[in-house]
Amino acid sequence: FLIEEPLEVGHSWMAVPSPSVVERFRIVGTRVPVSVPAGSFADCLQVEMSQTIRGQNGSNGRLVGVWTYAKGVGPVHFKQWVEFPEADDIPNVEFQLLEFEVSEQSSRQSPVGGTGQVSSLP
Repeated sequence: FLIEEPLEVGHSWMAVPSPSVVERFRIVGTRVPVSVPAGSFADCLQVEMSQTIRGQNGSNGRLVGVWTYAKGVGPVHFKQWVEFPEADDIPNVEFQLLEFEVSEQSSRQSPVGGTGQVSSLP
């Protein structure tokens, strides 16, 4: 997804990838420190994504994901889970950056440029 400016906590926007899916995005942090196998990063941007989903019993829940972006690197961490009012949160997916390399060209073109590898956590 695209990150929308201004990059301020609380800024929100929506995307509608299909007629039945509305994704809501909100900046939840702008100076978040994060440590992953690729290193430690200060002042990261965190964006929360959520969308309403329907459970097997017909109740509404939320699919929630939080992306963490490091300036000059790009996404370094992602975690997703499912929330239902009548149950504990259900972990779904977690990724983290294992290593990265910033090329001179990508760092000039984009504030989040670079290449890297990610791993899925069990």
